[in-house]
Amino acid sequence: MASCCDPKVWEQLKGHKVFIWHMHNGPETVQWLARWDPWSIAVGGGSTAGLRALQIGGFLGFEKFDIYGMDGNFVNGEFRAGHSEAPPQNVEKMKVGEREFETTDLMINAATEFLHTLEIYPNLDIKLHGDGMVKALVERK
Repeated sequence: MASCCDPKVWEQLKGHKVFIWHMHNGPETVQWLARWDPWSIAVGGGSTAGLRALQIGGFLGFEKFDIYGMDGNFVNGEFRAGHSEAPPQNVEKMKVGEREFETTDLMINAATEFLHTLEIYPNLDIKLHGDGMVKALVERK
């Protein structure tokens, strides 16, 4: 479990065997870990839960991933799976081939990180489900 999980999650895990990992977000993380948890596991890998999940899965030895909801865009101006209920901010259009997607700079960044993940881990067997911007970007590569 990620050390940054909501305290309610930790309450539900009481009495269970749990391994903790920390999000690696730069030099501050390294300094904090050196002082407070020097033998811990720090995981990088991106700015979204999905990207970090790929890293954790790989760390645990998995190579095949079916991914749902990592679309990188809105549909009819609304968020997709797992996103905030707040209205989208800074919506912009991004063209991929002949298709145009409503997205944000943060989603474009996450899509770029996903493409980078595929480059540095070419042996991963990843199947993207859905019809979103991220899948369109992967198919164009």
